[in-house]
Amino acid sequence: MTVREQLLKEIAQSSDAFVEEVLNFVLFTKSRRSETSPDSEADSQQLEDKLTLEELQQQTQDALKEAGYDTREKIVHLVQEVKREMIIERQNHSNLVADETSKQLTD
Repeated sequence: MTVREQLLKEIAQSSDAFVEEVLNFVLFTKSRRSETSPDSEADSQQLEDKLTLEELQQQTQDALKEAGYDTREKIVHLVQEVKREMIIERQNHSNLVADETSKQLTD
């Protein structure tokens, strides 16, 4: 028995309320697929331009090597530096928000 036949059999044995739920799900799924499917050549080209995971990984490795990050240790050090910078930026932002809030409360 095919999947389609199994589904039709189950639907035939189900209540109208359940069949209505299944229909709503099918229509929702179809609408979501049509939203994500390419409608034009530009959309189709965008899909073709997307990188595979392997391509992205290779391009990232190449870019890191080109920038001088050719060892694991250098890359780890870079990531640690970026994390420190992000923490500092977050703290600065928090301080700025606190200062603005304080200023608004005193006005």
